[in-house]
Amino acid sequence: MARALDDAAIVRLAEKMLSVGPMLREATGPEVAAALGWPVIPDGFDWSMRLDPGDGLDGPGAFLPLEDGRPRALSVPILAPWKEGDEGNREQLEQDVFATATAALTRVFGPPTDRLPGEEPEVWWRRGPVVLRLVIGRFDVALQLELVDDVERDDRE
Repeated sequence: MARALDDAAIVRLAEKMLSVGPMLREATGPEVAAALGWPVIPDGFDWSMRLDPGDGLDGPGAFLPLEDGRPRALSVPILAPWKEGDEGNREQLEQDVFATATAALTRVFGPPTDRLPGEEPEVWWRRGPVVLRLVIGRFDVALQLELVDDVERDDRE
């Protein structure tokens, strides 16, 4: 069965991500990686960086998209990739991890500021200039961090 971060690890990850929120668009990718304390995983692209959060999930790691060398967001999976031979129902596992993570984050950060239901649901916590989002995406369940201005711009487009 695929492994997921536990409640305490999810909260620690969220707090660490929020700590670098003010650096988005201001610092370079390597500066954000250093502030997080996560090594860079070479990916050969100049438009993104992969980082190793050291969570033991054996996945692709954290994703840091870059614009002109500056990070514009941060995405970190909280559920290990599904592998051939894993038992169980992937969709049910994603929903369970999402629900557990939502409850853990709500206990620490209070009620979400936004909820987007659907096949790929999202729960948001706005914190100053950034938005922490918990999402079920196409390939994973992840925590994502973006600047509020970028999220509002995406909503308008």
